[in-house]
Amino acid sequence: MPEEEFRKILKKWREIARGVDEYIEEEFKKIEREVRELKAMMEPSWTSNGTLKPLYSIRETPDSYIIYVDIPQADEGSLNVGFQKNKVIIQAKLKKEVRLTGWTGRGGETTFTQYEETITLPTPINPEKAKVRAKKGIIEIRVPKKSITP
Repeated sequence: MPEEEFRKILKKWREIARGVDEYIEEEFKKIEREVRELKAMMEPSWTSNGTLKPLYSIRETPDSYIIYVDIPQADEGSLNVGFQKNKVIIQAKLKKEVRLTGWTGRGGETTFTQYEETITLPTPINPEKAKVRAKKGIIEIRVPKKSITP
C-alpha cells in the first residue's frame, strides 16, 4: 500500500473517531441532564423554614436558556433573580402567609412565606445579558449561554 493512500485512510479514520467521540460526549451530557432533572423531581417542594420551591421548566436554544417559573401569590415587587456561575437563584416573598394545618399527619402546622429555588444549568451563562420578566405569577428568565472561544 503506498504511503500516501495509507495517510488518507488514517486521516479519514481519525475524523470518524473524532465524530464518534463527540457523539458519545453529547449523549452523556443528555443523560446527566436527565438524571439531574429526575433527582430534582424527587426532592421535596418545601422546606421546614417556610420556603416553597416553585415549579419551573427550562427550554434550551442554541444560544440561550429560557426558564419559566411559576410563583402564584408571590409579591412580584419582592422578586430577586441572581446568578452565580451556571446557576440561577430565584427568591420572592408571598403576598401573604400560607398556613396549612394537619398537613404533617400529626396535627402539625406549616406556614410558608416565600419562594426560593436555585437552578443549575448545564453550561456557563452570561448573566450580564439576562432578561427577566414577571407577569401574573409567571417569571420568564432569558439567559444567554457564554460564548466559548477556542
